[in-house]
Amino acid sequence: MHDSDADAGILFTPVRASAESEFNSAASLATWGWKDFKVSPISIDYQKHWAIDHVLKALGLSDKSVALGGTIQVHGVSHGDEDLDGGGFGNVPYDEQAAYIVGEKSYRVSGSEYTFGIDPAGVLIAMDRKSPRFAGQERYPKVEGDQLPKLQSFSDVAWSKWVSTAGKPTTMRYFLSLAIGNFETRSVIGKILNDARNTWQPAWPGVTFSTDTPQGAALLGTPNALAFSYFLIQHKSGLGNLRISKVTIFKDGRRFADPCLLFHVEAAPVLPKEPEKARSLEAQGLKQTSVNSYVRRHDLRAKL
Repeated sequence: MHDSDADAGILFTPVRASAESEFNSAASLATWGWKDFKVSPISIDYQKHWAIDHVLKALGLSDKSVALGGTIQVHGVSHGDEDLDGGGFGNVPYDEQAAYIVGEKSYRVSGSEYTFGIDPAGVLIAMDRKSPRFAGQERYPKVEGDQLPKLQSFSDVAWSKWVSTAGKPTTMRYFLSLAIGNFETRSVIGKILNDARNTWQPAWPGVTFSTDTPQGAALLGTPNALAFSYFLIQHKSGLGNLRISKVTIFKDGRRFADPCLLFHVEAAPVLPKEPEKARSLEAQGLKQTSVNSYVRRHDLRAKL
């Protein structure tokens, strides 16, 4: 996140002239088939359901949703209409919902669903995430390939919703990923804790790693973290040059606890201009770690 917008564009595949996202409004969500759905009352409770109210308080943040007297706006957004009434026969399944048109092309809904919390103080809380790429595999026939919406990443959905409901954010302080179920992310967390001889998930305040360490870098490359990196990279014009500096592993306070990740955001330090050789390596997705050793960078691809 140290690079300029243009420099960040070379990290994308294919390479882009700018990393800036083209999706910035509720109109973009509507165009690509996204609709709000009603989040269940239990899911808006960060104390009784998510059991992280003590974490939010420790960070000096609101620990309640707006509906419960706090400042966290909880949103549910689905690709298709999760609440579409079937006329007395329950809700209409995603497989049976009408297609939507963008330009001259018809698209089917994928059934993707994102539930997340936005605190205008600069906090984004990812609660439940099922991407169009994953959800589309559950449809019959499958929604995949060129049938997937152009606007599909969690970072774009969350940003567009934030701008349309709370105004454009000017900075970020924290990202949280709750109740992590993704196998790849849980495997990375387990390996890190095992290597640290911490075989149990740590309760708050958890274990924190700088992203300049191998452990922190590994966490930053997990599927649950990638959307947050995109969020910063694709909105430099509004947020400025920010970076995720630390990642904290902790478990929520439920009886059968799940791992959670807290990402600390800060202004990126100004770095001296890199030699041309190093920039060339960065463009190839490589970085030099010693005189004769290079390691492959994490691709910025969502796998949720």
